[in-house]
Amino acid sequence: MDQKFLPPDDVLLAAGDEVLIVGYPFGFSDRLHNYPVVRTGMVASAYPLPFDGHPFFLADARLHPGTSGSPVLTAPSAILKTKKATKLGEFYLYFLGVNSGEETFPGGSSGLNAIWYSSEVQALTSASFQTRVLSYPSIP
Repeated sequence: MDQKFLPPDDVLLAAGDEVLIVGYPFGFSDRLHNYPVVRTGMVASAYPLPFDGHPFFLADARLHPGTSGSPVLTAPSAILKTKKATKLGEFYLYFLGVNSGEETFPGGSSGLNAIWYSSEVQALTSASFQTRVLSYPSIP
């Protein structure tokens, strides 16, 4: 996995910061172009700490069961908050992890989704993950 898409170690994400969840809930999409649906949510637990000892954080988002496995990204921004400084001017977008589904409460929906950290995804897929730049096919 290309490291430029992973959040820097010193990035600051706080409860309430916006995240994007990209997926095909129940296979739903723009059928003409096959584009996914993008939902928004927000960080709902301390990042990057393991929630309740598990390697994930919580996102408060209205998602459907069909979005399990969907990538979760930081909202695109020209501002990056780190432990040392606030950087301005570049375009920042990072892969935070994948949605593994809603955490349930007894008797009802929580609206809180477990997002497995990108480091976990990378560890699980590193043996088979390949990054390549694909060129557009030439038009005769």
